[in-house]
Amino acid sequence: MLLRHGILPTTVFLLNARLPVAFILTLWAALFQPATPLMAKDSPIRAGWVEEAILLPDAIRLEAKLDTGAMSASLHAENLSTFSRNDERWVKFDITSQDGTQVTLERRVHRTVKIKRHKQESSERPVVLLDLCLGGHIETTEVNLADRSNYKYPLLIGRMFLAHHFIVDSSTTHILKSDCSSQTTK
Repeated sequence: MLLRHGILPTTVFLLNARLPVAFILTLWAALFQPATPLMAKDSPIRAGWVEEAILLPDAIRLEAKLDTGAMSASLHAENLSTFSRNDERWVKFDITSQDGTQVTLERRVHRTVKIKRHKQESSERPVVLLDLCLGGHIETTEVNLADRSNYKYPLLIGRMFLAHHFIVDSSTTHILKSDCSSQTTK
């Protein structure tokens, strides 16, 4: 009967030990209650399903869709061309920031990924490493470069970046502060 009402045998032991009720309640709270956000230093940050992200070090601001159904990140890239530098494969591409400024970037190709789409042929995309900032959290992450002109958001951020740092609230957008100036890259 005691277990049915949520009273653990530990509590029964403490009550039988004739300890003060205030002590028992304090001990109970410390041992069995979930940690509060103030206690958990690295607890996940609540984010909306659309947020402003910043590509560093160039401070390029982009609208980003946070997609827990996608594994990795994908960035809309125009005028994509590959070239060789120091016997390594590099890619040059243009992106358009949130304010309409076009920026040309050059990055070393980290790897190539094959993307399979339903009822379409698979395509290969270059993957680069980019420093991405979201809500003050900065991390170097893999980003595949693609033609996302048919999509509303130029940047899609998937689970590889979101995991352990963010909880995505699908009922809201734009709830994170986008200041990344005082953070360091992980």
